[in-house]
Amino acid sequence: MRKTVLMVIMAAMAFGATAAVKVSLDVTGQLLACEGAKVANIKVDRDERRLIELSFDFAPTETGPATITVAGLTPQNWILHEGPLQLGKYTFEEFAKGVKIDEPVAARLAVNKKGGPQKTKDWAVWQQRLVWIKSSLDGTDQPCYFWAPEKATTEAVPLIVGLHTWSADYLQLSHYKGVHAYAEKSGWAFVGPNFRGPNSTPQGCGSDYAVQDIVDAVNYAKARVKVDASRVYIIGGSGGGHMTLLMCGRHPEVFAGGAAFCPITDCARWYHESLEDHPGRGKGYAKMLVSACGGTPAEKPEEYKHRSPLTFLPAAREAGVPIYIVTGIHDGWQGSVPVGQSFRAFNVLADEKDLVSEADIDFIEKNQTVPEALKYTGENDPFYHEKIRIHFRRTSANVRFTLFEGGHGGNFPAGFDFLSRQRKGQPADFTLPATGKGSEEQLRR
Repeated sequence: MRKTVLMVIMAAMAFGATAAVKVSLDVTGQLLACEGAKVANIKVDRDERRLIELSFDFAPTETGPATITVAGLTPQNWILHEGPLQLGKYTFEEFAKGVKIDEPVAARLAVNKKGGPQKTKDWAVWQQRLVWIKSSLDGTDQPCYFWAPEKATTEAVPLIVGLHTWSADYLQLSHYKGVHAYAEKSGWAFVGPNFRGPNSTPQGCGSDYAVQDIVDAVNYAKARVKVDASRVYIIGGSGGGHMTLLMCGRHPEVFAGGAAFCPITDCARWYHESLEDHPGRGKGYAKMLVSACGGTPAEKPEEYKHRSPLTFLPAAREAGVPIYIVTGIHDGWQGSVPVGQSFRAFNVLADEKDLVSEADIDFIEKNQTVPEALKYTGENDPFYHEKIRIHFRRTSANVRFTLFEGGHGGNFPAGFDFLSRQRKGQPADFTLPATGKGSEEQLRR
């Protein structure tokens, strides 16, 4: 029987000397050799394509950088994991020569073909911000990032809630970093809840549990630092945009403003849109919705309605919550959320005289251009420029909607500026600054 051998070699510096840790495994999972480490729970699996996965609990007994060498892998790219985190993707030649890990820790190591969130260089810093909040709905401990400036112990500061996207969870730090960076720069507090992770389970996808997790995160911050209750904001894109609008509708008493980018607003409509034979659609999203809702829209209409922002946005309108919606004109073609999802949210929030007709929405979705009568000719917005120029903008009541040159993305600097001007109980402030620097952020769904 041909054997595939996993060789793990770790180098550690101690008083100027190098200590080597060597671990050898074969394809059956038998431990052939081990020096300088504790290895347990060796497991060998094969995925649906019959490709091997080697995994084991590894605890180094030396400190310093590690070099992992894998001999005998088939000529493909392979991924090295530390628990659920991806340390890197490498060719079989790179594994044969040795892959370096700067800070090895005791963890479950695996070599396979599966993807996953990456472990970034600042992972340890974010672990210090990670807290576990007991759900007030089902009593489970839910992960959330929390940060506040020192002055928040004596002075009330704004709080901003940053959200991950549709298929992500709290392990994908890229969805939180920009929001935290703005909070740190502005002296605001920040929470980044998990709200039950990817939208493919009954507990996720705008469920009562996911909604309560975000409320619990806000209350957690309020219980630990001084928060200005008139300045609690929420922001997110794609699935985070979906949840931003849902939260503004379900808990308008909490939020002074929301910024939603390329949001899903009607889950039943998006289910059908995702199944269309169209270059921009993603049939996998329909499957996620079925998994979350327990069936198709025909089978579970109330579930789809209950998880859709359009159902609850009338409450946000009645409460006067300022909302900024942004999406790229090519979404639905370059991205899988047609722009009509954003237009229809605007229509729920806007005054009747400012509604966009279904005929115009259909035209824009099909042609990726705006009818001449709707093209934007208003004042200059410093957060947009020629490459991300504004095609359409309409402001009505307490909502502003911007359709810009781009795909499935948003403009976080513009969103931050909008939120910074809002105060609970006051009319929306749509003032634009004299200067600003905006950019499109393409969002992973």
